[in-house]
Amino acid sequence: MKALFITPSYQCDNVTGFEVNYDGPCEANMPNEATKCRGLYQMVAWAVGGKGERYPVDVGFPFGGKSGLYTVLIEMHYDNPDEMTGLTDSSGIRLYYTQTERKFKASLFAVGHTVVPSTLFLPRGESAINVVALCPAECTQAGIPDEGVTVLYTLLHTHLAGRSIRLRHFRGGKELPDIDRNDNYDFNYQTTVRPVNETKIYPGDVVMAECTYSTIGRSVNIYGGLGTSDEMCVAYMIVYPAMPLQYCFSEVPRSKFNAFVDQTFKKEWAQYKGESQQEIIDGLNTLNLSHPDARLAYYQYQEYAERSLLCLAGSSFLLPYGTKATLPQDFGPLPTEEPLNSCEASTSGDESLKAFGWFPLLAVLVAVQQ
Repeated sequence: MKALFITPSYQCDNVTGFEVNYDGPCEANMPNEATKCRGLYQMVAWAVGGKGERYPVDVGFPFGGKSGLYTVLIEMHYDNPDEMTGLTDSSGIRLYYTQTERKFKASLFAVGHTVVPSTLFLPRGESAINVVALCPAECTQAGIPDEGVTVLYTLLHTHLAGRSIRLRHFRGGKELPDIDRNDNYDFNYQTTVRPVNETKIYPGDVVMAECTYSTIGRSVNIYGGLGTSDEMCVAYMIVYPAMPLQYCFSEVPRSKFNAFVDQTFKKEWAQYKGESQQEIIDGLNTLNLSHPDARLAYYQYQEYAERSLLCLAGSSFLLPYGTKATLPQDFGPLPTEEPLNSCEASTSGDESLKAFGWFPLLAVLVAVQQ
């Protein structure tokens, strides 16, 4: 096992009539009813290097009792590229609870890029590729209460090619201070961060996760996926009070990616391999951005202002599937001021719209006593 990737924990409000003490692969034998948990009311996200969280005494996640949420699903994501057998893992997650109701109920809010190979595409040999994930005003207006929410913790996440991440914040056409920023990102040291200054997000605000990658030293391109050698761009936030909006994911429209692929093969910047997704990837793996026209075409695609959205409350759409939005007009390159959570320089080595995300290998489902 190369790395324990990330552990989401979900609450479920509509799972009844099945054996909850399931422990096994998510895609194989999981009871059909249990699959309803995946993506609902996410409570926790942990990644390599994390130390856990302690909420303020007046904040908590409600479950059990009168909350209507009685089942917890824990996913463990593993990466085993060498397909080693006979491995045993003792990793886990410990959740502390109290019967004393907290004043504020918390929820998780994730802003990120869809995790699919057909849109998150990083050519090899590039020193700095910028990827933007947009949560526009239309989505926050649909899912954040009028009084706004306070950001309690953040967790910025990419894989091995990530070099920096910003969580940017816009209101009324003007950019506010970053919610979080890490200019020296290291995959091995991912931990939650409490914002230096209190940050509130209101309906109509725009939030963007901006990830910068280096693919120097890579022999093949990198694509969106769950493996450690694949890539992601996502910023998790714990906010209170709890709100409907949980997931705001975006991507450059598939039509723009398809147009770039067609141009790439027509201009013979890469060798055409076939029409299936794997054949397209095999062909793109021959792409070399040393050709100036190929470089220009790729970065025009990557910086295209319009985005397709997934704006979700659990598994329910707050906005119609595929709603389009555009990046803020004053969106620009990374500025040079000091990051909020600076640290030593990174030492990380260079070693797939509706279904945007998580396909882990193991799930543990437990019931919460009512």
